Amino acid sequence: MALEVWTPEGIDEEQSIAVSGSRQELAAFPYKWFFVEVYNEGPDEVKVMTNARSLPNAITLANRETRRFGTEKKPTIWRVEVYADAGKTASVKIRTER
Repeated sequence: MALEVWTPEGIDEEQSIAVSGSRQELAAFPYKWFFVEVYNEGPDEVKVMTNARSLPNAITLANRETRRFGTEKKPTIWRVEVYADAGKTASVKIRTER
């Protein structure tokens, strides 16, 4: 029987992504993240998808809204994708922790 113990490395990274009528992806290769915090700086709303989540199941973030994804037990997030509808633009800050 193997016991897996996951300890956060304490490495935080922050990226800014501009989205304009398209999808932008941020991948965690070769590591996975414990937490991902997505902050929509606006001006328009964006849709956020983690891992294999598809666009119909995306989380919508309004202008100046923040959402945190993840778990303290083990690193589970390997991909974040941000989408803005056609004709919409937004600047998104993504903070990751591994």
